[in-house]
Amino acid sequence: PVVNIHQEVVGSITEQDCLKALLNSSYHCDKPTIVNEFMNKEVISVFPSDSVVDIAIFMLDEKLSVHPVPDFYPVIENKKLVGVITRTDILLTIKQNQTLCGQQSS
Repeated sequence: PVVNIHQEVVGSITEQDCLKALLNSSYHCDKPTIVNEFMNKEVISVFPSDSVVDIAIFMLDEKLSVHPVPDFYPVIENKKLVGVITRTDILLTIKQNQTLCGQQSS
């Protein structure tokens, strides 16, 4: 996520975005590109109170409708960035929950 001086999310960039910008500027012998020039300004975020399952469903829905699909979502509270949740975080949480459910049913 890209934040302003008030820790509010104003955009996002991926590793691929950075590599593309670096390659373009080096190929054309341009000055290095600044983040504001290539960040995605439409940011999809989640809240700390959101259910992990709801976020997983949302990520699946987004995968079907948005290109490129983000690998992470900023977690926002009171308009400020408080964390990031990744696909890996979601999968690990679901796996842990399934393990607990399996232990409880035994």
